[in-house]
Amino acid sequence: MEPLFTTETAYTFEEFKKFNYKVMQNSVILIYSMLAAIVILVIGKSFFIDWSYIDTALIVAVIFIAAYFPFSLNKKLKDTYNSNKVMTKTVAKFDFFEDGFSEITENATGNFKYADLNKIIETQTNFYLMLAKNAGAIIVKENCSEELIEFIRNLKKQK
Repeated sequence: MEPLFTTETAYTFEEFKKFNYKVMQNSVILIYSMLAAIVILVIGKSFFIDWSYIDTALIVAVIFIAAYFPFSLNKKLKDTYNSNKVMTKTVAKFDFFEDGFSEITENATGNFKYADLNKIIETQTNFYLMLAKNAGAIIVKENCSEELIEFIRNLKKQK
């Protein structure tokens, strides 16, 4: 059976990082919201009780965590990406059919039904065809025809 559309994605670290940041976006927002809440509570408490060294220590700790978190996350992503020797060299070919798509790499082929997708996430540069909350296929828009982009957007509307 001939595919309706075809595209390719090189699974580079940059694409892996963009995918993970988007997938973890709600968790990151939650972490920063909790840190902001701690700061607000400490400052609010100071209106009723004198400021103490513990308050200063808490504020410094929150600032440190907020500043360190992106570096820590990036290092973890690099370590994870580099630990998967197959992924670092992978170029995936995607064939899109009427009812599903195939992901073909040098090491494996996967066939997926659109009905089994958890959701489709669209960013400015990519689509993420999510098979689970934290697993999906990366489709780089730059490598897609306008017709394929419209096809995926229509699939997204159906989800």
